[in-house]
Amino acid sequence: MKNVGQTPAKVTAIRLTGKVLNSANDLPPDPKYSASQVNHEHMLAPEETWIYEYTSDSELLLPEEITDIKSKTQHLFCWGIIEYRDTFRPNKPHETRYCYKYLATTDDWDVRGPSNYTNYT
Repeated sequence: MKNVGQTPAKVTAIRLTGKVLNSANDLPPDPKYSASQVNHEHMLAPEETWIYEYTSDSELLLPEEITDIKSKTQHLFCWGIIEYRDTFRPNKPHETRYCYKYLATTDDWDVRGPSNYTNYT
């Protein structure tokens, strides 16, 4: 993630969800987010980048899901929310919501999903 604002930002939570679905039409109407993956708040200066390494105690994908994704019969979607505060209004929370679809043919991610999955405050 990168702070593209003009003031330092304090990241207070990162909530990430990954699911294998038939299409973007199968996304829940309202995004549901997991518990925060951030154990300690993290400060980001303007233009600073932070590579957050997601870790999980369990496998994210089953072998048959990987096969389905590679054959394009199923699709991997990843959506989440980053919650943060800025230095001028520390009592006003902000959020950035994102949703991506994994593109197996190019090994890349593409922004996908309805507007309530991909907005910011």
